Parts: sequence; structure tokens; C-alpha cells
Amino acid sequence: MFCRAVTDRVRVPSLRAAPIRPHGRAADEVGRLRRPFAVVVYLQSRDPAHVKAVERRTMDKPTHLIEFETMLLGRHLQLSAPRLRRNNQSLDRSAYTLLSRIRMEGPMSIGQLSEAFGLDASTLNRQTAAMLRAGLVERIPDPEGGIARKFRITEEGGRGLDAERSANISGLEKVMAAWEPEEVAAFAAYLKRLNTDIENLDGRPWPRP
Repeated sequence: MFCRAVTDRVRVPSLRAAPIRPHGRAADEVGRLRRPFAVVVYLQSRDPAHVKAVERRTMDKPTHLIEFETMLLGRHLQLSAPRLRRNNQSLDRSAYTLLSRIRMEGPMSIGQLSEAFGLDASTLNRQTAAMLRAGLVERIPDPEGGIARKFRITEEGGRGLDAERSANISGLEKVMAAWEPEEVAAFAAYLKRLNTDIENLDGRPWPRP
């Protein structure tokens, strides 16, 4: 299942908000988050009136219920990771997400991955180096003639990605065994809308089939 960390900002009447990009150690921490998404709110003022405006907005639109459930979902994903590794599902979360993006877009350079994920080059160098050692990707010259070399999925990486995705889907089918097909489709549509709105705020759209 997808994991994605983003930085968001809250807009309420008379409240000015500005996006602040995490960097350095903070950026690494955001990159290592293991929950479906993380929303970090930066407020320029601690005026009680602004706080009350946020509280009124929360009461009108019960987003706190979604926050609580996604917290639990992140916990469930963390608990399932060791079981997957014991069952020979060897891809960690960063490799699974990177391979998914490269498969969607084709070979990508460190610079392109940095722009796509909002991570610094040092973090991506560590992650791609581990993937190279595992034989999941290979470095190739830019097919379009650019200077930067790009990462391409190997056959081993493709098999690993397919196996991981199949295991995820199988797990979801067990969890949602009592759901009607229409309920599954509706839930998927809401998740897609949520992810798309996050991507729009973050300015980093995720390609879809």
C-alpha cells in the first residue's frame, strides 16, 4: 500500500499561512515516516481567534476522525511489515515506493526522484545504493541524451515489485472480505480523491495508470 509524506498548510478566514519546506534532518524524518500520509501545519500566529477558527472548522468538518483512523492505519502497516519480511517479502517501503514510481515514469535520475518525492539527494543516494546492491535497479545512460545517468528497474526488481503488490492486494482482500464490490470501489474513489488533493497542495502529482 502507498505511503506518502507531505507538507500541508491550513487556510481559514483571516489566517495567513505559508508553506515551510523541511530540510536537513527534518527532511530525513519526513522521508522516513511510515504512515499513509503526514500533514504538518505551520501557523504564522498563535492568536486565540485563529485557534478557535481552526476548532470551528474541525467541528463543521470532522477531519479529526480521519486523522485518528489514519493514525491507526499507519500502526497496522508498521505491524504488518515484519510479517511480510518473514514471509520472504524483501522490499522495504522506500524501495517499493521508488520502484513503483520508476515503473510508472520510466528511467529516472536522482534529480528527477528528488523532485518527485521532495527528498534531498543524500537520502535518495542511500536508498538507490541499497537498491543497486540488491539488484533491483541498474544505472543507465540517459536515453534522451542527458548528462545524468538514470535508474531503470531490472527483471529482479520487476519481479519483487509484482510480488510485493500481489501480497498487499491479497492482504486487502482478506481484510475486506465482507465488503461489497460497490463499497470497495467507493472507498478506492475516496482514497484517490484524498491522495489527489494532498498531491495538489504539495505540488507533486503522482502518476496513475
